[in-house]
Amino acid sequence: PVLSGERVQLHLGDVAIIRQEARESQVTLEKDGKPAVELQLQRSENGNSLEAAKVLENWLTDTRPVLPPTVELEVYDETWQLLDDRISLLVKNGLGGLVLVICLLYLFLPGRVALWVAVGIPTAFLAAMAVLWLIGGSINMISLFALIMALGVIVDDAIVVGEDADAHARMGEESIYASEGAAKRMVWPVLASSLTTVAAFMPLLVVGGVIGNILGDIPLVMICVLVASLLECFIVLPAHLRHAFVPRRKKKSQASEPKKPGPIERFRQGFEQRFDRFREGRFRRFSRYSLQHRGATVASALALAIVTIGLLAGGRLGFNFFPTPEPSVFYANASFVAGTDRGTVDDFLTQMQTTLNETEEALGGDFILHAVTTRGATQGAEGSSRSGDELGSMMIELVPSDRRSVRNPEFITEWRSRLETPAGLDNLTISERQAGPPGRDVNVRLTGENAERLKQAADELGQALSTLPGVLDVEDDMPWGREQLIYQVSAYGEALGLTTSDLGRQLRAAFDGRIAQIY
Repeated sequence: PVLSGERVQLHLGDVAIIRQEARESQVTLEKDGKPAVELQLQRSENGNSLEAAKVLENWLTDTRPVLPPTVELEVYDETWQLLDDRISLLVKNGLGGLVLVICLLYLFLPGRVALWVAVGIPTAFLAAMAVLWLIGGSINMISLFALIMALGVIVDDAIVVGEDADAHARMGEESIYASEGAAKRMVWPVLASSLTTVAAFMPLLVVGGVIGNILGDIPLVMICVLVASLLECFIVLPAHLRHAFVPRRKKKSQASEPKKPGPIERFRQGFEQRFDRFREGRFRRFSRYSLQHRGATVASALALAIVTIGLLAGGRLGFNFFPTPEPSVFYANASFVAGTDRGTVDDFLTQMQTTLNETEEALGGDFILHAVTTRGATQGAEGSSRSGDELGSMMIELVPSDRRSVRNPEFITEWRSRLETPAGLDNLTISERQAGPPGRDVNVRLTGENAERLKQAADELGQALSTLPGVLDVEDDMPWGREQLIYQVSAYGEALGLTTSDLGRQLRAAFDGRIAQIY
């Protein structure tokens, strides 16, 4: 209320026209043509993404039933879902690799020997996880990938020891002496083999920067697994192998008729016989020929090395330092010249939404999950967002790449071909959200003393790059600024007693008015 001079209470609506409107240069969001408010949820640095996602799901379950009918709550761009999918994929692949390793061990080794060799795999993994826990590590995508890499490496030591013990047991040696002797005979070859592998991974421990933070878990996990495998191979495995050969010795001492082998055993015996024929036949002849013609063997190896170097040096074999899966999130940023009114930007954003729907229908439909329009600002995953009336953007989320047949370049090209460039559009980029340390595909930085010449050079370079095949977008991070009128008091004005500050106050009052009183 407002108190008048006569002490009569007046409401502000009695003496003024009140209306509610958004502030100038206010950033607004829309989803499916409806105004929206975006909440970004982030976990703490040491938090668990999957546990935080469960908390969010429980909150959504409790909150959605109590919302008004006109309010909808949607969740999009769930990064934790990508993490969960990749971890599940790694776990499935790891289990599949473990099964294949055990099957191959059973083909080349006796059943019990293969069993005890396979038991060393989870033993080494548990030891590595214990070390990770002690040093404050965690189970993530990188450490899981390192464990999968170690699957085929950690059994090598046990295979060598088990094969040597089995060979001596076949020759009639007692099981205790065969297993103990195998550990003694193979300790230096196996130790040398494992230490060379450890030495190959150790340089990755001293890699710094972002790459070092990402790849640091791989050498750590590999070294822990290899050391644990060595300890298990020479301390635990010999005792197990001693019991593995006991049934065979008893079987020889028995006079009863041997038991008829099953189908799996018959398949294994047949495979072993065929493998022995290959080893004693073609492989032995090839080895003998290679030794007899040493010069040709060395020349062939050098020729293959030269061909390999030529493929790399000639560019025939592509190079991708840090390959990343095809992202499902796009950012379409439109930048008009400074001073463009909000209505022009809104019209172009409406056209972008319309052509986006047309593109989806033309490419088969049902692969766009969410499309969020931002008016008055650009979007980006690298912290390069800008705000202003001349800016607008869209965030588009597609279904995961493995669930759609449309590839990202095809989608971007089709959408861009349907857009009509309006007058005053300074820059339009449609780019994938970058993930990982590589950043953008190509970065070009221009330096100089004159900003206008730099801007002119950037425009010419951008036009030249856009004509190259394979280039989808060229973005310039130095937009044209607003046009300005610079005023300064002349000599005549100074003679009248005016200052630049006086002129500034008069101009401000002419455009923005003055505040008479604040209640």
